Amino acid sequence: MDVCLILLQMVHLATQLLCLPVLILLQIPDNVLCARFWIILPTHVKSHFIMLEPYLKALVSRGHELVVISHFPQKEAVAHYADIVLEDSLMTPSSETGVPIEHVQSVKNPTVNVIHLAKYGVHTCETVLSHPSVKKLIMSDEEFDVVVNEVFHTDCFLPFAYKCKAISIGVSSSMLMPWANNRLGNPDNPSYTPNIFTSYSDHMNFIERIENGITSVLYKMIYHFFSDSPSQQLVHEYFGQDIPDLAELATNTSLLLVNSHFSLNAPRPLVPSVVETGSLHIPKPKPLPQVRKVFMFPMFSNISLHFLINRGTVNCRVHKLFKSLYTIRTTNAHMCKVLSYFTHYLNVSTAVAVIVSIISKITMNHK
Repeated sequence: MDVCLILLQMVHLATQLLCLPVLILLQIPDNVLCARFWIILPTHVKSHFIMLEPYLKALVSRGHELVVISHFPQKEAVAHYADIVLEDSLMTPSSETGVPIEHVQSVKNPTVNVIHLAKYGVHTCETVLSHPSVKKLIMSDEEFDVVVNEVFHTDCFLPFAYKCKAISIGVSSSMLMPWANNRLGNPDNPSYTPNIFTSYSDHMNFIERIENGITSVLYKMIYHFFSDSPSQQLVHEYFGQDIPDLAELATNTSLLLVNSHFSLNAPRPLVPSVVETGSLHIPKPKPLPQVRKVFMFPMFSNISLHFLINRGTVNCRVHKLFKSLYTIRTTNAHMCKVLSYFTHYLNVSTAVAVIVSIISKITMNHK
């Protein structure tokens, strides 16, 4: 009996000891578990920042501290959000007015586009790393827990995570670039995974699969020779000679957030570390204003007649028609079926004429 009592006491004590760490963790305030993020968004394109801005604000709302390098500072001060502004650092003759759409449409060769994109990545790398505020940050001893880089046209900012011994997270404001798959071991089979620079779907014929495979390899080579290699020299210049190759640093990426979704883009296999975040930049919809329920026809199944009545663009005759539809209440099921038939199968003008005549008959019957 005594032995059983001793065993029960030992089990009880062991349970308390196992629960003790959990109880201690529950007592830790939330701000103690928060991290310090270094966000690097060097692309001088507003749409890229718009897509990622909700992600940054969500991190701030959870108590994390952010240092953001970008061209688009916050208009109003945000707590735990520090901007390092790159405004005007990438100004070109066309930066103020934008790139003419005619110029974009004239470059229809995707290979030329990839070369231009890679060269622009090198230009962005050199311009941002030579920025006084960024140089000061490189030389400082500030510590960060997480470094977020944009996976787009250059990898020259990956050494920031290596320098801080921090977690490296990648974000893509578009579908995955061809050179973004290898770093995470993501499947990239060209027979059913079209690259972003082609117009093919995931159902390709034999010729399209060959072209997709060749161009995917070609674009990866272009990125290596036109972006990675020149950027590597700049990295050694600003970070030192002991920095590993950018291709090696890219494999240290722990997570990649991609602005795509299988419902809009071709479905494809993804490893767990690649997460689709399509519609991340779309805020939650606000509730629509309450409107009165009115008599509806199939032709106007999604339109409130009350709304149409108060529109100033409707002409007088149509206005009177909708006014009649709005005020008349009828329980004649047969008449409703007739109206539904005409509004569904006839064109709008014919249906309106028929409805006008039927309404006049209904009005006479009511009198």
